[in-house]
Amino acid sequence: MKKRIISLLLAVITLFSMFPVTAFAAMETETQTVEAVLSLPELWSATGSTFEMDVTITGNPGILGAVITLSWDEGLTLVSASSGEVFEDLMYQGPGRFSNSGTNFVWYGSELTTVTDGTILTLTFQVSEDAKELDQYDVQVSCKSSDIYDQDYNSVNVSTINGSVLVINYGAIP
Repeated sequence: MKKRIISLLLAVITLFSMFPVTAFAAMETETQTVEAVLSLPELWSATGSTFEMDVTITGNPGILGAVITLSWDEGLTLVSASSGEVFEDLMYQGPGRFSNSGTNFVWYGSELTTVTDGTILTLTFQVSEDAKELDQYDVQVSCKSSDIYDQDYNSVNVSTINGSVLVINYGAIP
């Protein structure tokens, strides 16, 4: 009986020693990702006026492709959107139409020459004529974990900071 237990124990140890250690190390490095932050500012504007809002990135690890989704409150109308200087090496695919419930903005490329932080997208909004003093309208940025990847085609972890615009109507001082 004692010989059977020892034989079984040796067989189990031999079995585990056949697993290559490098396979576990490779699996660990594949899931490592870098954290970047997409953010929108908090601004103010007047009723009926237009304003620009920049979507910025910090902690850019060298993004080669991205899909971000923006949505905004109904008191705002997105008039235009243009790609910023951070993604100048990437092709920009603007949306066919703007929808406040969610509009996708797409960048893709094959090679990066520069990696910087800064503006990735400049949005031009118009505040509704019906907006009242101190109304606040939110603008949200979001993306899925698989929507942003680096130059090695690894997913990039991204956190987001949403923005808003506060309606402040100012006039000439009498």
